[in-house]
Amino acid sequence: ILWDSDDRLIVCNQTFQKAFSSLSEILVPGLHYKDWAWAYAKSGRNPDALKNTEKWVEQRLREHRNPTPPVEFQMPNGSWCRSSKYRTKSGGIAGLRVDITKAKQIEEALQRSEARYSDILRIAPEAIISVDADGIVLMFNDAAEETFKYSRNKIIGKPLDILLPKYVRGHHKGYLKTFIEGMEATSLMGKRGEISGRRRDGSEFPASASI
Repeated sequence: ILWDSDDRLIVCNQTFQKAFSSLSEILVPGLHYKDWAWAYAKSGRNPDALKNTEKWVEQRLREHRNPTPPVEFQMPNGSWCRSSKYRTKSGGIAGLRVDITKAKQIEEALQRSEARYSDILRIAPEAIISVDADGIVLMFNDAAEETFKYSRNKIIGKPLDILLPKYVRGHHKGYLKTFIEGMEATSLMGKRGEISGRRRDGSEFPASASI
């Protein structure tokens, strides 16, 4: 939808008219934004507008000419939109609204999937630790807590070196760097010799691990 510098409607496309089908009859060139705001408030599409219509319209008029970055919100019917406003070179206001319902549904499904995946990793019988490219611990599952005797809130955000004997820390950093820069997807760390872990109390234990 496009408004001129005098807040009068220049044009709105069919998608906008369809989204506001109950108000489409007034969406004609020359419509003043104030009249549009009043009609929208009285349409019942926004519960807040019905509570105090005059105050709601006054706020809309104050904010109408302010450009806004994209904002996501849910409609009363459950659909999702992304809305934004831009000031034109001639002093008008262009409003854009995009239906992002399908994208939101995909995002929510992905979050549910990631949550299930996270739960599976958390209760796995093997110690599973995730680190970033700098070797900082991002994930520490239940078995890792039992193996290393650290609680996850004490170890997440700390260097992985804490879990290694001091005499192998330098070698491990080099190995991690080589692995990240290489083409391997997985690697059995023990193939280059015995490896060890270090518990919270300082005791060491032999280990087998894959990266």
